[in-house]
Amino acid sequence: MRTCISCGAVRDKEDLIRLVLNAQGLLVRDDRGIEQGRGAYVCSGRPCWDRLWTGNRLKRAFGRGGPVDFNPGG
Repeated sequence: MRTCISCGAVRDKEDLIRLVLNAQGLLVRDDRGIEQGRGAYVCSGRPCWDRLWTGNRLKRAFGRGGPVDFNPGG
């Protein structure tokens, strides 16, 4: 079970999308669940993705003070 960093819903990890902060400091989507690095989970629904970019959700999840850049291609 994992918690969505956007809405706080607790779900099976297979029902959530894993995001990883890679060695270059980019946020990448980890569909296979094998990327190394700190991971966070988010629901696949549009409201959670939209809410993800507001506030400090990503910074708090990854323990970063600066901005978090997203690389959707991995």
